[in-house]
Amino acid sequence: MKKLYLHIGYPKCASTFLQKEIFRKNKKINYLRSKKNDVIDKNVELFWKNIYIKNNFYFKKNYKKDLYFLKNLNFKKTIIFSSEDITDYVKLKSVYHIDPNEVFRRIKTVSKFFKIDFKIILVIRQQSDIIMSRFAQDHLFMNILPKYKNFSAVKKFFERKKKNKEEKKIFDSFNYYLTYKKLRKYFQKKSIKVLIFEQLALEPEIFFESLYEYLGLELKKNLRKKEKNNLNKSKKFQIKNEYFRKKHTSGKRIFGILNSISLMIISKKFIFGLISKHKKDKIKYFLNKIESFFFGYDEIFLSKFELIKIKNYYSSSNQNLSKILSIKIHNFNS
Repeated sequence: MKKLYLHIGYPKCASTFLQKEIFRKNKKINYLRSKKNDVIDKNVELFWKNIYIKNNFYFKKNYKKDLYFLKNLNFKKTIIFSSEDITDYVKLKSVYHIDPNEVFRRIKTVSKFFKIDFKIILVIRQQSDIIMSRFAQDHLFMNILPKYKNFSAVKKFFERKKKNKEEKKIFDSFNYYLTYKKLRKYFQKKSIKVLIFEQLALEPEIFFESLYEYLGLELKKNLRKKEKNNLNKSKKFQIKNEYFRKKHTSGKRIFGILNSISLMIISKKFIFGLISKHKKDKIKYFLNKIESFFFGYDEIFLSKFELIKIKNYYSSSNQNLSKILSIKIHNFNS
């Protein structure tokens, strides 16, 4: 059976790095994306439209016609689609208005009809970090739960014994064992590859070897060095357990203008080019504190006690996934 690889996230788990530095640059990979060299690929857009569209009737009526191009793909190369939205519960519910299970079911339907083995790539990350990073990214949490204007609401969820159903669905979307079980309803175990985000930083050679082996590609010595260099170049500044995001401006024009001005601060990039590396982290942290005070940033931080609360919430599910897949998740969740 023909193979087609589908990278499904998670969000904030090196998706951009994989897309730009691995999928795009490897000559043996045909990375199918909506826009290539500023040219829109209508076939790829139709693929994602059928996967994400709210109207299930449209999918049933049109997917055979819309996705017929899959039959004509050149499978001599390793073909990859990539969309982290598939595992982004908040975005699925607030933007696409579709249930995650329906997305998996549609992918399986397409797989059966076109006789293509969809092989899943899933990258997971320590839950405390991914929750902070995802919350820091935008305000989509508030589209589902209006009270989630500040990160303190997230902390309270893990402290409370009684939990709101919709809240629970959001945070259970980071329960990787549950996600894996949902995937197993539609895909065989050998067609699901789980990789660990932290391993990419701590043990990149093992991460790349595991990924390339799954893709059926050889990771040569010169390529291994190249991938590590790409990884080092793509690393962005990040203070452990701390992120910043703009507060919701409630549509008030004055605050919107101030926030726009804050983005135009030129001191960061210019000054950092003149300063030694070991001082940059402290300066960036200090500048973030200033911006937080003047431009309404919401500081996102977890104490050791709060980190333990989150870790305990997902502990049993992480252990279950570790046993099933024989991967040492706990090594990267300290």
